[in-house]
Amino acid sequence: MGKKSIKENKNIYQQARDDLGMTRAAVEDATESILSASRIEKIENGSLNAHPEDVIQMAEVYNKPELCNYFCTKECQIGKKYVPEVETIHDLPQITME
Repeated sequence: MGKKSIKENKNIYQQARDDLGMTRAAVEDATESILSASRIEKIENGSLNAHPEDVIQMAEVYNKPELCNYFCTKECQIGKKYVPEVETIHDLPQITME
């Protein structure tokens, strides 16, 4: 069993995982070892840049598709130039009403 992080300045990936109360080992299990606990730790502490496939896995496991937009607009050189940032993700009924 993993221990709870007390780090104050968590990046968006760690915050998404912590919001669910998942350990890195649980994420590794959920991705069938595609994304290892050690790789997640390195991404979260900033010693390793996430790859697009890492972010896709995290977005699916955490049910946070906004992680993909964050990655594209903040970390990907092409995305920084050509992908607009999505401020909030709305549900279809809300989009329809707007």
